[in-house]
Amino acid sequence: MRKWHRWTSVLFGLFMLWIAVTGVVVQGGRIYAQGQPRPAAAPAAPGAPQVREREGPPPAAAGQRPPQSRLRQVIHFVTELHSGEQFGIVGMVLSLLSGAALVFFSVSGMWMYVQLYTGRLKRLPNPTARERFFWR
Repeated sequence: MRKWHRWTSVLFGLFMLWIAVTGVVVQGGRIYAQGQPRPAAAPAAPGAPQVREREGPPPAAAGQRPPQSRLRQVIHFVTELHSGEQFGIVGMVLSLLSGAALVFFSVSGMWMYVQLYTGRLKRLPNPTARERFFWR
C-alpha cells in the first residue's frame, strides 16, 4: 500500500497543488467580492417600456448576461482553471483523477496508520495514551 501511496502522490501531487491553490484563490475572491457593489445595468433602449425598479440586481434580457466586474471575470477564469474546463476534456479528466487520488490518499493514509497503530500495540507491553496514538 505504501508503494502505491508514494507513486500516486508523485504523479498527482502537482495537480492537487494546482487544484488547492486555485480553489483558495476562487474562494478568497468570492469572499472579497461579497463586499463589492455590483455594476449598474445598462440603460434601457429609447422607446422601450419602463420597468418599475425592484430590489436586487436587474433582470437580464433574454440571452444576455449582466455586466461583470473585473474581479468577477477573474474569479470565473480561475474557476475554469480550477475545474480543468480551461484545458478542455483533458483538463477535466485530470481534475477528476486528482480528486479520486485525494480520496485514495485519505483511505490509504488511514490504512497505513491503522497498520502502524496495531504494530505498535503489539510491540509495547503497556503503552501510555500518548504512545498509543502518536510517535515520539
